[in-house]
Amino acid sequence: MTIPSYFSLAADAVANPAVGGVAGVAVGAPVCRSTLTAPTNGCVPANVFGRGSISQASIAYITGVTQGFSPAQQDINLLQQVVAGQVQAEPFSTWAGPVSVAAGLEQRRENYTSVVDAASKAGLWFGGGFTPSTGRFTVFEAFGETIIPLLRDVTLVKSLDINAAVRRTDYSTSGVVATWKIGSTWDVNDEVRLRGTESRDIRAPNLLELFNGGVATVAQTRDRTQTGDPLVNTRQITGGNPKLKPEIAKTYTVGGVYRPDWGGGLSASVDYYKIAITDAITTVSGQQIVDQCFGVGVPLNQAACANIIRTNPGNLVDATIYTGGLNAQQQTVEGLDFETSYRWQIGDTFKALDGGQVDFRLLASRRLTSETILAGALTNALGTNTDGPKWRGLFTTGYLQGPSRTTVTIRYLGAGVLNNYVNGQPQSVDNNHYNSVTYVELAENYDFSVFGANMTIYGRHPESVRQSAATVPQRRRDQHRR
Repeated sequence: MTIPSYFSLAADAVANPAVGGVAGVAVGAPVCRSTLTAPTNGCVPANVFGRGSISQASIAYITGVTQGFSPAQQDINLLQQVVAGQVQAEPFSTWAGPVSVAAGLEQRRENYTSVVDAASKAGLWFGGGFTPSTGRFTVFEAFGETIIPLLRDVTLVKSLDINAAVRRTDYSTSGVVATWKIGSTWDVNDEVRLRGTESRDIRAPNLLELFNGGVATVAQTRDRTQTGDPLVNTRQITGGNPKLKPEIAKTYTVGGVYRPDWGGGLSASVDYYKIAITDAITTVSGQQIVDQCFGVGVPLNQAACANIIRTNPGNLVDATIYTGGLNAQQQTVEGLDFETSYRWQIGDTFKALDGGQVDFRLLASRRLTSETILAGALTNALGTNTDGPKWRGLFTTGYLQGPSRTTVTIRYLGAGVLNNYVNGQPQSVDNNHYNSVTYVELAENYDFSVFGANMTIYGRHPESVRQSAATVPQRRRDQHRR
């Protein structure tokens, strides 16, 4: 049974009837419908139409102040206890060098407790209330790692090593999962290094994702039960899901580094990566739950209907929708990372400036793929403002001469689109482009001494050259345990 919130009671106002009305209130004056049957409930009717129309007495009743409640509040306590040990050794050697191994054990206990205000505990908030909750789990891990040299100082091989690792993790909430990594590093000579890695990685759900008590919000949801799919008010409760299991990813990387003898301090590298995640944890919105329940735009999923509690049998008006984390998404990202750096000792060229140094560093990345699959629906986020531009770069250069350090930093975010839907689809937009943006910053530091005390004076002048006011958020970096 759902307990009506103070807001629901206050908003449900009627004219005080002449017969059976509230004593002491003029006939026709607004009263709470609930007060007609419970004259002492203290409900103060709320006029929700117009700015500033709700009286202070009604606000006090809706927020629980009249009833002696404090504002909605949640206090979360997290406790972690860890016992771990590891050993490292070089038990033997091959003709190419010593073999390194490491192994270890670890046990962790994670505890979560959420204490909420009295009104939230009683379920009296229409929106924004919290739910008290508690949870705990234990983790036992065992791991081993090794580096094995295979070749040294032969034709086309200055050194060739392989590295490998394996980890067995047992979660009390979701069971056993294994992760592993195997990689190789090949130094062709003093100038060229090649490298590659393949791994199976995980990200386990955290305490909040598992045990966080539900938080109620009010949202408008398209009602798929009514003709025209009108927007209706729904109450959505989002919380933790103790049945979550770890996300699993397969990661591939391959790349190389070039440090030419003729280049002095020059170094350049390029790396390709691809990460494919299954069972990715995602928060499903109330609208997604409804669309899955009725099979609108996505495959029909009858299980989603269990998360919808209707107030009215014939529609979704004022329905309660339970949302939260699910292992329901697949994600794939791939791209290229570039890095170039150079250090120039100026005195090697100009003796008069001996001691001076110039550093250059350029970082760039090119996203090639960014896709998610949720409930059978593929979303291509490549180059969108939610995922970030395809190209981004960072260039820094610094000049050091004695006590002076001058630095110039240039940050570049490439152009992109708002979405990748084909024109004519409901989600497509006409003006589907945002321009690139470049930020430039100049900084100066000067070290000096005053009466034996070391001091630094500095200044910074940020400047941005914009082609668009669009904000481009940073790329999400998925965390994977190895």
